[in-house]
Amino acid sequence: MILNACFSKSQAQVVAESIPVVVGTQAKIGDDEAINFSVGFYQGLGEGLLYDDAFELGRVQVSFNSDDEDAEEVLVLLKKSV
Repeated sequence: MILNACFSKSQAQVVAESIPVVVGTQAKIGDDEAINFSVGFYQGLGEGLLYDDAFELGRVQVSFNSDDEDAEEVLVLLKKSV
């Protein structure tokens, strides 16, 4: 699940108690960065990558397409505790 909101890490932590994989943000993220992340993430999933690898591909897309050097650090991947 991807939470499409800024500052959604705390909500992602709650959701991660029930959902296997959740993406949230630690801070504000711009629309362009969010779109670039989604493009990379879903392309990765479409290519058969695991969630972790697709998440990293999305972060790379943000890094390559943003003037904000730290934009990709805003994104967090949380997993359900076993």
